[in-house]
Amino acid sequence: ETAGIFDIKWNPVQDGATPLLAQADADGSVRIHGVECSGGSTLADTKLEESSFINISSAMCLCLDWNPSATSLAVGLSDGSVSIASLAESQLSVEQQWKAHEFELWAASFDIHQPTVVYTGSDDCKFCGWDIREG
Repeated sequence: ETAGIFDIKWNPVQDGATPLLAQADADGSVRIHGVECSGGSTLADTKLEESSFINISSAMCLCLDWNPSATSLAVGLSDGSVSIASLAESQLSVEQQWKAHEFELWAASFDIHQPTVVYTGSDDCKFCGWDIREG
């Protein structure tokens, strides 16, 4: 059981790392699922198990993106805010949150070359870049 799902993204898998799937939910939460394999090589031998959960906001989580090292998520919210959530030892925590746009934030993406930069887009017709080091 889950709330409505607006976005899902696989983490950028590092060598030997477990693939993780992040889920942005209509109830304002983010869930992380790990891949569990039961020994076979077919889809029937594989399942997703929830490994972490956090309620980000009372607003809906509309989109999300992993940073290149798969340690943080940028999450776009229906109130125009963006949240940066970090993942450490299978626990999610909100590190930063700010009002980025006047309307719903439909797109959020980390810069693959500068992982401290997040880009956002919204119904307010603005495309913005944010340096998350400036908090």
